[in-house]
Amino acid sequence: MTALVGCFGPLAHAIDDEVLARAFAAMPDRSDTQFVVLRSAGCVLAVARHPWETVAGLSGPCAVSQKGHLSVISDAAIYYLDDLARSIGVSPESLSQSNPSEVISEALLVGGHAAIGRLEGDFAFVSWDGDTAILARDFAGSRPLFYAPVGDSLVVASRVSGVLAFPGVGRDLNPVVIAEIAASQFAYPYDTAFRGV
Repeated sequence: MTALVGCFGPLAHAIDDEVLARAFAAMPDRSDTQFVVLRSAGCVLAVARHPWETVAGLSGPCAVSQKGHLSVISDAAIYYLDDLARSIGVSPESLSQSNPSEVISEALLVGGHAAIGRLEGDFAFVSWDGDTAILARDFAGSRPLFYAPVGDSLVVASRVSGVLAFPGVGRDLNPVVIAEIAASQFAYPYDTAFRGV
C-alpha cells in the first residue's frame, strides 16, 4: 500500500512539499501523511507508507534506496531472492537482508536494465540514475503506477488522483475509455479515464 510520487525534468525544481502533500492526500488509501523526499537535479522522488509497512520483513525503514548514482523507490514484494541473486551474479546473502527497494537497486546496478525481467513478485518502482528514469511494474500490474507528460517533464504516482495533483497535468476526460469501462468492454489497459494520464 505504499504511495510513490515522482517528477522528472524541468518541472522538478518547482515541486515543493505542498505539491507532494496534495499528491499524497489524493491517495489516502495508500499511505500515511508523513512522506520522505529525495531531491536531485532534474528529479524529485517521494514515498509515503502506513506505519505497519515499515517493519522488517515488509518495506523496512528504508524509504528511498540510494546506492551509488542510483535511487529507487518502490511498492514491492520481491520473491525468489536466491534465484534472482544467482541470475545477476551476486551472493544470495547480499539480497536476503535487504528491503525491496534495496533488492531492486542491487539488481539494476549489477544486472542493468535486463534485471527488470528477472524480478519476480508484485511490484511497482521508480528509479533515477541522475540522467534516466525507469518506471516499471510487474506483468500483472498488481501494484499500480501511473504517469503523465507535462511539457518536457514527466510526473508519476501510484494513483491517477496522485498524478492529477501535479500542476500542468491535463484533466480532459477520455470518453472512449469511460464508455468502454461502463460497458465492461475495456480494451485499452494502458489508458485511463483522463487523456493525459
